[in-house]
Formats: sequence, C-alpha cells, structure tokens
Amino acid sequence: MSSEVVCTGAGLSTWLGDGAEHFWRGLLADDGVLAQPPAGLRDDSGELLASCRRELMDHVVAEALKEAGVTADGARWLVLLVAQADHRERRAARLAPLFSHVLVPEQAEVMVVSHACASVGFAVASARTLLRSGRCDRALVLGSCVPTDYDIRGMAVTRALARGACRPFDVARDGTTIGCGAGALLLERAEDARRRGAAALARIAGVACRVGAGSRAGLDRDAARHCIELAVADAATVSIDYVHAHATGTRAGDEAELAVLAEVGARGGLQSVPVSSHKGRVGHLLHCSMFPGVVVALRALRDGIVPGTPGLRCPIRGYGLSPLLSARRVAHVRAVLVNGFGFCDNNAALVLARERPVCDGEELQAGR
Repeated sequence: MSSEVVCTGAGLSTWLGDGAEHFWRGLLADDGVLAQPPAGLRDDSGELLASCRRELMDHVVAEALKEAGVTADGARWLVLLVAQADHRERRAARLAPLFSHVLVPEQAEVMVVSHACASVGFAVASARTLLRSGRCDRALVLGSCVPTDYDIRGMAVTRALARGACRPFDVARDGTTIGCGAGALLLERAEDARRRGAAALARIAGVACRVGAGSRAGLDRDAARHCIELAVADAATVSIDYVHAHATGTRAGDEAELAVLAEVGARGGLQSVPVSSHKGRVGHLLHCSMFPGVVVALRALRDGIVPGTPGLRCPIRGYGLSPLLSARRVAHVRAVLVNGFGFCDNNAALVLARERPVCDGEELQAGR
C-alpha cells in the first residue's frame, strides 16, 4: 500500500499558553524574548515530572484531535512518543499513563522515539512509513518538554546556554534558552482523511533522517546537508518557499546551518528563500523542538505569512541567505522546509506542502 500522508490536526503548548493558534499570534507579534530560567524542575521521585508531562500532553492531544474532527470509529492507532533517553524520562513514563484522551484507544500501539532535537522528525518519518504500509490508520506524534535541573546542567556543560536571551542568527548570539511545552501531530493517509471529510492542513511531501558519525555536540555539516538534500529530493517537484531553521542561537550551530542551506541552495534553488527561527520567543524544547517548527509551517502554508526571528537584531551575513527580522507576507507559500539537528549527530528535515487537488470525475478541493 502506498499513499500520501497528511497532517489533519496539530496541538501545541508553550510558555505563551495552550494552543497552536495562540503560539502563532504570539510569534507574529514578536513582542518579547525568553530569557533563561535560573533552574529547572527538581523532582527526585519523578512523580511531579510525570504529572506535568501528562497535563501538557492532555492539552495538545485534545487540540489536535478536535482540529482533525476525530471520532471513535475503530481505527487502528499508533502513538509515537518523542522522549529523552535518560532514566528520569523513562521513570516518569512508568509512573503515569501517557495521557487521558478517550478517543485514543487503550490498545493503541506505542513507540518511543529518542533522537535528541531531531526526535519529532524521526517520529514523523516512521509514522509516514507505517501508515503507507497499512500498519496503522492514524498516527499520533506526541511529546512534552518539562526542563529539569538535570537538563539545565547538561546544556550548561556543553556551554550551549545563553547568558541572557536567545538570539538566533544574530552576530552577538551566545547560546540558547530552554523552554517548556508540548506538541501533538495527527497523521493519516490522505484518502482516509477525505473519506471522513477531514481537511488536510498539509501533506508530508518529503522527509529524511540521518544519524551521522561526526561531533557529539556540534553540527556535522555533511550529514545535515545530505539530510536536507534527501528531504528536498523526496518532495520531488515541490518548490520550497520558506525555511524554518533549527537555529538555537549558539555561536557555531547557527552559522553552520546557514552554510549548509547556502550549499543546498546553490544546487537546489533555495537562494533568497526567507529563513527564520522561533526559539528566541519560546525557547528550545529539546527533543520536542520541531513541534513549534511544524506548527509554523502549517500556519505559513495557510496564511501566506512567514514569521520573523525573535531576538534577532543584526543578522549574520555572507551566505546569500537573509534571516528575517520581522514577519513578511509571501505571495505563494507552497512548501516549507523544517530542520531539526540534535546532539550525537541526529539530523532530520521535513518538507510540508499544500495537499494536491484530487480529480475523480470533478476536482475536489482538499486542504486549505
């Protein structure tokens, strides 16, 4: 079985509040940046962490399923939980049910995906493969980021934390900030969504994941470039009109990502494509960091607007790409590239595009 896979629902929670639309409006407003909190959650038993995670995930799952118009209909479900692979995360997962939404059956198969900051991309890639194979009917990609003191110390060891605010792509950038939040994406086969009358927010036009053999902390340019090239090639004839970058605000990482995009652009037509990042506004959600990027892509496709980069004042120059300082209306946003690069050389790239119209006697208007 082979089919296009579409996203029909998305939920997001950040420090701006619950709701993908709330996040989108806050990002466009660009009226503030997130400074690094002094400390993370301290919870030696894991009970508080589990409770916080469940509350966040309940919100985003409910939002995603409501947007998708899902009902209890006997569909086969797969839940892909993005998580960190440390003992605290595993212990927290055992202490409480995943979430409490009644529309997802208890017998749903659950997979844990752990690829650092690229985890959401790996989960989407797995979901698309399993949906296309007929293994499941609906795939729910889900995760939460509740920073603990362990997380803060871990990022501090790598010298990745900003002294103040996160300023992606800025010449004065000095590190990232860690945010708190959760995300959920509902994926299904395009024909199944049409059959039940659901509108597709976007189709997964291209996806690529790669674990390289380079630096454990820095960005391996060759692996990242190859990952982006594979995702763009997977999307075939789709034209990329906007890049939502990983861009965490670190000295080496942001410049390396621009260099990679410039190299890919020289071969694949990404020159002059607008580039921006959300992390100055809501912080870095670690293993969940691609959820806000996907939501930005969905809204950019819907509204024809690409957001600026909160925290950016003086952009890095010299790569033929100009990171956006403020939001811009674009005549046609047909496809968006979303990057996710993580520690231990985990790399993911997604291309989200408008759903293609379907002709069957007459043209059906699908998507938005």
